[in-house]
Amino acid sequence: FTDAAEVTRLRQEVDERSKVLQILVNGLTTENLEVKSKIAKVELENTDLKKRVNKLESDKNEIDEIKNQMANLEKKVLALLNK
Repeated sequence: FTDAAEVTRLRQEVDERSKVLQILVNGLTTENLEVKSKIAKVELENTDLKKRVNKLESDKNEIDEIKNQMANLEKKVLALLNK
């Protein structure tokens, strides 16, 4: 009689712990999905920022080239005026 009662009590305890563990696993799964979603969003933002930086670098190079051309043109104009 005592063994059967002990087995029943242990089964109930195992069931309760199993339910608690399942709740914890479900919570962790949800949290994991949220974190993955946030990571994906940050990765997209990072990709966008990289594209913008590359564009700015390209624009800077173009501006530098235009400045060089303007400086060369200015030298030519000054040379013509000094003739």
